[in-house]
Parts: sequence; C-alpha cells; structure tokens
Amino acid sequence: MASVPEQRAASRDGFAHSLSVYHGPHSLWPDGETLVDVSFLIDPIHKTVTSVQDGYSRAGELIGTDLTDTATLWGDAADSDTSVQVIVADDSLTNNTISRGFFKVTLALENVRVERVLAGKAVLNAYCSPPPDIKEQVRTLMAVRERVSFISVEDAFQWFEENTGGSPFSLEG
Repeated sequence: MASVPEQRAASRDGFAHSLSVYHGPHSLWPDGETLVDVSFLIDPIHKTVTSVQDGYSRAGELIGTDLTDTATLWGDAADSDTSVQVIVADDSLTNNTISRGFFKVTLALENVRVERVLAGKAVLNAYCSPPPDIKEQVRTLMAVRERVSFISVEDAFQWFEENTGGSPFSLEG
C-alpha cells in the first residue's frame, strides 16, 4: 500500500501537527503554497493519456502487472516526497517490448530538457511542491498530453542508441 505524503497543518494552538490526507491538484499548505498530487495513465497502444485517481497506489492494477519499476523524471533532493515519476511494468523494455508501444515524456526545467522513452502502459505521478515550471507541465491533463509523445519502435530504438549507448531491445523479431 502506498503511503500518502504527510502534510503539515496548523492547529488552534499554533503548533504544526501531522496528518495524512489526500491532496487534490489544488490543495494548499498552510502558507498558501499550491500542492500537486495528480496521476495520469499513458497507453501507447491506444495513444491516450487520461487522468486517474490514486495512480501511485493503483499503478499495478492500471498497467496490468504487480511487478513495476519507477523512472523518476524530476525529484527534489531536499524533499523526497516531491517528485515526478513514471511507473511502468518491470519488464517493459525486455519482454515483448515492441508489442507494448512506446512513448516519450519530456519536461523542461530552467531550459534543460529531461526526457525518457518508455514502453507499455504507464502511470505518471506528480507529488507535493515541484518548482513552478515543472508544476505547470504536470498539473493538468492538457499539460501532460503536451509533454507525452507516442513514438515508433524505430524512433525508440534510435533514442536509446543516442542517449544511453545502446538499446535494451532488438529491432529484429
């Protein structure tokens, strides 16, 4: 069971207390900062991106496996709960890769592009308080759809060759 990020809440006595609650995409910290807690299902076979509830805790169910792997696109070193992650099947790049379909997720932070190519259905999750430019790229379904592109097997193979020094799959059968 996935844990829900712990949030500070001010009480009547003025002290900060902890409570675990679900934060929607527009919840506020007591200091007024907008939090993010959103999930999106990416399906490269049907070329769709849809908003889903509880994507982190339901990732296995949504992508059809209990064995998952997480690719962190962006994370805050000072706050491990603040991140943008993509959860995929553990064997998505080694088992029937070509039949799963491919997609690329691209984020930009201070004019630096961060991108990943992944295979098969996946759940993109964004949590807590990323910087404003990252937050705007993952906050809404429309924004995430602009960051996800569905690519061919040849383009995926070329991306891996150019960016990782070799592809984890073969183009042959």
